[in-house]
Formats: sequence, C-alpha cells, structure tokens
Amino acid sequence: MACPETKTADGFESQLAINYLGHFLLYKLLEQTLFSSSTPDFSSRVVNVSSAGHHMSTVVLDNINLDGEYEAWKAYGNAKAACIWMTNKIERRYGSKGLHGLSLMPGGIATGLQRHVDPEMLKQWGSSEATQKYGKSPAQGAATTMTAAFGKEWEGKGGVYLEDCQEAGPVPEGGTLAVGAAPHAFDPEGEKKLWILSLKMLNLSE
Repeated sequence: MACPETKTADGFESQLAINYLGHFLLYKLLEQTLFSSSTPDFSSRVVNVSSAGHHMSTVVLDNINLDGEYEAWKAYGNAKAACIWMTNKIERRYGSKGLHGLSLMPGGIATGLQRHVDPEMLKQWGSSEATQKYGKSPAQGAATTMTAAFGKEWEGKGGVYLEDCQEAGPVPEGGTLAVGAAPHAFDPEGEKKLWILSLKMLNLSE
C-alpha cells in the first residue's frame, strides 16, 4: 500500500502487479475449472479484495504503469479500482453462464500493509472518528470476504462492491473516503478496455 515506486522483474509497476495483474493471471489459469465446477445450486464466484483506496484513482488506461507520473496513493487506487473493474467484467461476460464476480472492502485493519504509510497520516487515521468506526480486527475484516465467497444471499449474483458484509451504495453526500463505491467503480466501457489490455500485458488469449 502506497509504497515507493518499484517495478517487477517483468517491468510492471509493483502495486499494479501485486494487487491486480496477479489476480487476473490466477483467474485466467483457473477460468475453465471455475466454469466446469459451477452448479445450479452453487455457482462459481471470483472474489477480489479491493479497498476504499479505489477512491484515490480510476484505472489509468492510457498509462496503467504510471510511467513518469507515479504517485504512491494514485498507484494504489489505480490497482484497487482495476480489481473492481475485473470482477464487474466477469459478471457482465459470464454471469449468465454461472460464473460471478464480486469485489469488496474488508475494512480498515492494522497490519503490515501500512508499513509505507506516512506516520503522520497513520496518526490522523487513528484520531479520525470516521476511520475509527471503519476499523476492524483481522477476523472482522475477513467476514466480508467470506460473505462474498460463500454467502447464500449472493448466490447467482455479482457485479457489486461490498463492505460490512453487504452491498456498498454510492458515496453518501458528505461521506468520507472510507465509505461507499466511487463513481468510477462501475464503467462498462473502461472495464472492457482493461480486460483487453490485461490480456495483452500478460500475453494471454481469450
């Protein structure tokens, strides 16, 4: 999260590679198994752990590695928005075939993920009433992921962004970064372009 700029061995911006491209590659490797294991009683699901950090940036399709314009939080938002777009696209493409996609915000959980965050920002988060309300233990943070993966209420459904074990609506008026789906979280045309770009970046075919 919000780490200094680095590249992977294959030249991808690290936050994008870790938070999105690896997920997309794993999905493609499992895609046919997901189709074959889907049943009328329990459809296959792809669940991406995104973040409220997706508010920081939409997916930068024309420079997805942020070459020459890297900023730590923008890069994190770029990757986490891509996670949402990926699962939205899975739902649009394959929902009718028994394969569904959901994304989620697990909550604010104090882990090593924050090791690159500025200490002053961490202090602000700790003193913010909104952030405190959104804080969770690791077990509480896992609950929304488990709900997305196994909850009966999401059987046969997808294309949604969850938080607190339920669908997150749009950011409420006067809301904070920690709550709701950003306006750019749902973009059918952008999702289509990202899918094509991801295949190209990873040298994959449909």
